[in-house]
Amino acid sequence: MKSLYVVLASALLATPGLAAPKNEPPPKSAGELAAEAQAAQEHEALTAAETLAHDTSVAMEKWIDSKATTEERLFARLYFPTPNTTPQRYTTQYDALAERDLIAIEDKALLSDKTFQYAIVTDSNGYIPAHNTRFTKPLTGNAQQDYLNNRTKRMLADTASLIAARSEAPHLILRTKLETGEVVYDMSVPIVVRGKHWGCARVGYKRVTE
Repeated sequence: MKSLYVVLASALLATPGLAAPKNEPPPKSAGELAAEAQAAQEHEALTAAETLAHDTSVAMEKWIDSKATTEERLFARLYFPTPNTTPQRYTTQYDALAERDLIAIEDKALLSDKTFQYAIVTDSNGYIPAHNTRFTKPLTGNAQQDYLNNRTKRMLADTASLIAARSEAPHLILRTKLETGEVVYDMSVPIVVRGKHWGCARVGYKRVTE
């Protein structure tokens, strides 16, 4: 008789619609959902920064291999002030190459996620040889307008910029305030050329959880 009950019970469980209910996981809290969203966003920023760092390194290696510039010039840290610019802007012995080859890969990184505010490379002194297209508008002479629309070839000397530029950690996340007053998170990855630390790739983004 006991065997019959076992058989009947097994048959009922095997019948569609009569299977034993599964234990559903409890719904995630708002905090857990926010943490997951933040982690996903940081992953996107890290991927973009790593790609930008790699592509910049490849481009700079090609400059040296093709003799478009030399390793010595790339690492010389010589900056030539551009007259009548506020904030002060500078040219270097390689910034024309940066404008030719780096803006496209910076823009590609910037456009990979709508939360990104910028995607740039700087040398270890915070110098930006080429910025995103949206921040490389022609200078107008209007200081306020140029301050917002033309950020290329400047030297970023704020604490966050210098920490990012000189860090050799695999990646670094810093919370920083832009000149516009906006608070962003900055993901940076070192750029290495010919085995030497040149500077960093930086991706700034607004957290979706804030």
